[in-house]
Parts: sequence; structure tokens; C-alpha cells
Amino acid sequence: MCSYPDYYFFSVETSPDMCGICGIVGLSKPGTIVTMADAIAHRGPDADGFYRQDNVSLGHRRLSIVDVQHGQQPMADESGVVVVFNGEIYNHPLLQEELGAETPYQTNSDTETILRAYRKYGTKCVEELDGMFAFVLYDPQQQCLFGARDRLGKKPLYYTLRPFGDIQFAFASELKALRACPEIVSELKLSEEGMISYLLNDYVSSTLSIYNQIGQLAPGAAFQYGLAGSAQEGFRQWNYWERKIGPPAGGKRATPSYSQAGQTVIDLLTEAVERRFMSDVPVGVLLSGGIDSSTVVACAHRAGFRSLKTFSVGFQEDSFDETPYAAEVASLYNTDHFHRNFTSQDLVDRVPRLVQM
Repeated sequence: MCSYPDYYFFSVETSPDMCGICGIVGLSKPGTIVTMADAIAHRGPDADGFYRQDNVSLGHRRLSIVDVQHGQQPMADESGVVVVFNGEIYNHPLLQEELGAETPYQTNSDTETILRAYRKYGTKCVEELDGMFAFVLYDPQQQCLFGARDRLGKKPLYYTLRPFGDIQFAFASELKALRACPEIVSELKLSEEGMISYLLNDYVSSTLSIYNQIGQLAPGAAFQYGLAGSAQEGFRQWNYWERKIGPPAGGKRATPSYSQAGQTVIDLLTEAVERRFMSDVPVGVLLSGGIDSSTVVACAHRAGFRSLKTFSVGFQEDSFDETPYAAEVASLYNTDHFHRNFTSQDLVDRVPRLVQM
């Protein structure tokens, strides 16, 4: 099903964070996609990989979480469809059972699940995925790219449609990857709407960026970009999911008792935490001592996870320090707890790193 052609090459660095993806459609220089991927190297310390065909270039920086040995990207299937993917598919085990019923998987990676889901469901495959994700795949037979972002927009995906020289379309996990492309950065202009959004809200609206020429794919949205001359030529996007609030269609929702509602919340939270603990590497919890992180630790314990690693940060200012609460939770659930006090000098020392990221 999945293959690793000779366009792959890998290197290893050391740095924390998540995977990163990027891509270009157009007559770019071969080194451009490498430069873009290098700009987001902090997102993927374990490997890098590249693909180039039909004026389509894809890049990936990998942080290995699921199927560490065989989940390299870009990943291609036997038909030539190739994907770059950032995130996790929480229902991967269930989909793997369904999609691998006739032809066994060649990996245990959720990246292969995306390829197989696309092969079976086409662009509707994203409706089958439960997780946090941003991915883009290229279908050489259809001469088009297809991509999507998870329902709540946990994983970012920036893109630009404006032609920059010979580049017709580009995407990336972060703005800095797009800025690393010489043809793009030379023409970027600040967006008044994006800057106002940032100054008012401390963040940029989910479909904007701080540049006029670059936007974000909306949460719960998918897109298709057809190359020039293809049957799907041009760009279109659509919402594959919308948040529904209120009673179900056709009637009122039954009102549960207080205890029933509480038990339902506990069960749902435990199930959600258990799904997110799917990993082939050790998993930990950032434990502040507050309600949210303490609940995650409690639910992980309830789901059967023992010897859980927890991490907390303390502050010199007593009014900010929740160390005693974190220590109490760690003791209650017998976690392998790591604590560090964070000083003002620590913050000063990390400013260059924060600016870089």
C-alpha cells in the first residue's frame, strides 16, 4: 500500500515541538522547499522528508509519536497519492481495522490511515477522521491537491493563492515557512484587518493572518486545488463540519439529573483522555495544579494509566504559584512527578528562543 520512493532523504536534529508541513505549486527552485522546511525545524526534530513532481513540492518535519520506525513522510501509496500530515488521528485503530480488512497495512502509522481513507472515500475521507490534524495530499492522477484542518482548528494550516512569480499556491504549518520562500516574502504586506484582530483579541482570527496575501484554512474546513489544465483546475474550499448547539432535530433533549449529568461528563472526559494517550513513546501531563490539568490526570488514572509522568512549574511570586496543588494531585495519583521553579531570569534567558519560535 505505502511506499518510500527515492525522493526521500532524512536528517536528525534536536528540538522539541510538533510536526510541520509545507508545500508549493509552481516552478520553484529545488532548494526552496528545503529552506521552507528548515524554517519550521523546531516542529520536527526526528526527520525531514521531501517530494517533488509535476511542479508540486512537499516538505515535512517529523516528531515521531505513532509508529516511530515506519511513519516517515511524505508517505505515498501504490497509486502515487502522497501526503504530508501534522497531528494525530485518535480513531486510527478503528479505521485501521476497517481499512485494512482486505489488504493489511504496511505500517502502523495513522498517516497510512489518511491515505487509505482517501482511497476509499475520496474528499469525504476527512469526515471519517477524529483527531487533531492538518494534512495536504497530492493526487497525481487527478492533478490536484486536497487538504483539511481538524474540526476545532487545533492544528494550523496557512496558505496563499496569490501568484508570486512562478509560484501559484503554497501552504505551511507556520508563517515563517512561507516567509522563507524568497518569491513570497518579497511581496508580503501587513494586513490591517489581521493586525486589528491581534491587537483587540491577542490572537489573529482563525481565517486571517498578519499578511494580506496569506490566510488560514478555517477549522472544520477542507480544500481542493487543481493544477492548471486539470479537470478540477482552481481552488475551492468547503466546511465538512459545523458545530451544532441546541436540542437534536425532531424533538427536545431529555434533561438528565445532576448525578447523571456529572457521570456523563466524567465518562466523556475519560474517553477523550484515553484516546489522546495513543502513542508509541512515553506520554506526560503538564500539571499546573488547576482544575483542567488535575482532571486530565484523574481521568488518565481512571482509564488505567499508571506510572504517569507529570510536570509542573513553580514561581517565586506566591500569588502565581500553584505548586502545592500540583504536588497534592501528583501524590494522590502516584505519578512520576517532575517540578522546576521558574525565575524571572529564566524568562529573560529564553526570550531569543521564544522569538525564534
